[in-house]
This record gives sequence, C-alpha cells and structure tokens, in this order.
Amino acid sequence: MRVLLIVFALFLSGSVSAQTNNCGGVGQTACNVAVTSGGGGPVTQGTSPWVTSIPDVRALDQTINSATLSAAYTVPVNGQGEVGLSISGLTASTAVLTPECTNNIGAASPVWAGCMAISGSFLNTTITADGAYRIESGGRTGVRLRVTTTGTGTITVSSTAAATSSLSTMAQSLPAGSNVIGHVVADTGSTTAVTSLPGSPMQQTGGTVTVNPGQRTLVPLDIASVTTGGSAVTALAAGHATAGGFIYNPTVATVALCINQIGVASGVSSAGNTTCIQPGQPYNIVPSANAVSVISSDSTHAFSGMGLQ
Repeated sequence: MRVLLIVFALFLSGSVSAQTNNCGGVGQTACNVAVTSGGGGPVTQGTSPWVTSIPDVRALDQTINSATLSAAYTVPVNGQGEVGLSISGLTASTAVLTPECTNNIGAASPVWAGCMAISGSFLNTTITADGAYRIESGGRTGVRLRVTTTGTGTITVSSTAAATSSLSTMAQSLPAGSNVIGHVVADTGSTTAVTSLPGSPMQQTGGTVTVNPGQRTLVPLDIASVTTGGSAVTALAAGHATAGGFIYNPTVATVALCINQIGVASGVSSAGNTTCIQPGQPYNIVPSANAVSVISSDSTHAFSGMGLQ
C-alpha cells in the first residue's frame, strides 16, 4: 500500500517522465524525440531513423485527345520504380503514342527523352495498340505518353506508379569484346536478313542466315529389299537423302534391319556406324550426301522408306 501511495504522489507532482514523438507525415526519414518532465521543458534526445514507405500512386480513366499533336498524359514520379499503364481507345483512333521520361519535371522546361514501354516480352519505342504496358522509372521524376501521330477520338489511360519494380533492363550497350547476346551466325550464301527484337536497344548487325524451305523433293528408295541375307544393299544412292528421310522395318519382319550412312552396313546388331532397328521401328536418316546402306540376316527382307532432297 505504501509503494502505491508513493507512485501516486510522484505522478501528481509531475516527476514521472512522458515521451512525445515529433515525427511528421509520410516520407519523413527522421524525427526528434523529446522527453518532458514535471520540473522543466522538453529535452531533445536527437534524431532517429524511422522506417518509411513510398506509396503507390494510381489514376483511373485519364483521357488524351488523339487529334491533338503532342497532347500528353503525364505521371509524376517521386521515388517509384515502375509505372504501369492500361491503354484503351488507341487502336481505334489509329494514333501513335510515344513514351517519354524526364528527370527534371519540376523545371520550367523539363527535358523529355524517349524511353521503352514493355508489353509482354517486347520493347516498344512507340505504342499503337490497346493493352497493358510498363515503364521502368528508377531515377526519373516523370513519365508521359505523348501523341506523335494524330488520329481521331479519345484515348483512355489508367496508371499506377509503383514503389517497387519487377523490370530488368539493359540501359547501356555491351562493351567491346567477344561476348555476344542473341548471336546468330551469318551464312553469306543465304538470302534471309538478320533482324533484332522490335524496339531492342541492342545494336543490329548485318548478315544473313540460312532458312530451309518448307517443301522437299521425295525420293523413292533405289532398293527396297535385302535380297540375300548377310549381303548389304544400297537403299538410297549418294545424293538421294541430302535433306534426310527414313527407313522402316515392317511389323511382319522377324529379324532386325541394320542401316549405315557412313559406309557399308554389316552385322546383325548395332555396332560402330551401323544402327539396327527391330520390326515395327523406323530409322530417321540424317541429312547427308552419302549413300544409305542396309543389311539383314535373312533373305528377301522387304523394307520401306524414302529420301528427301
């Protein structure tokens, strides 16, 4: 009882300290903590860091007049790392929007430069279709969509400036050296040009790649039966399978059929350059200018297949 009375008395006299927090609103990174006592004024204890978060900023159904050149929708950025955009009405308007970014939006005349808008796996320097897009905004103070080719009607945009970003971008060119990303070996004898990903900031280099045509010439087997068991036959002569082909050992066969594309087939089991297939199995001929040799252990062993050129 005596202890309780002492505490109560101290409280009435103002000797028990109370802490007050002088922190401000969202975005403040430090604040003063003061301790007050009954006998005097506040005593500043210094500054202490406080965990803060940057809020997402959303705007819905903002409009752009597609008929006005350089009409724009601007998203101010204050530490957010990514701007998400949902665009509708652009496809129907036939206008073209150009995504642009700045790092001095507060200036009298902000300097805007083109930046990439990502849709799926594509990088876009201009936007011509409705859909969802994302723009990396780290280190920037503003992102905008500007009409660079006019159209008709209204474009509607909703945006979210998000505190965190899931985007990974390559802002600089690859340094000089032998390392290559997305390398395609050029073949000077072909006719198809090498192109880079649409909107890619990577430098495009010249050259051509070989593209195989969709249609082939079907070449019948030169010989379709092993006449004498243990004696190889040339199923396809040299040059008759330059684009591949196949050999099939029929299900009615009772022994293996062995094929060799490098030399003369021999034996009754797979070994070295000879590969054997059981009844009901196919053999895919590798494209080559060589002849295709076939052998079996029995006589009058029929098989099927064809070559491709």
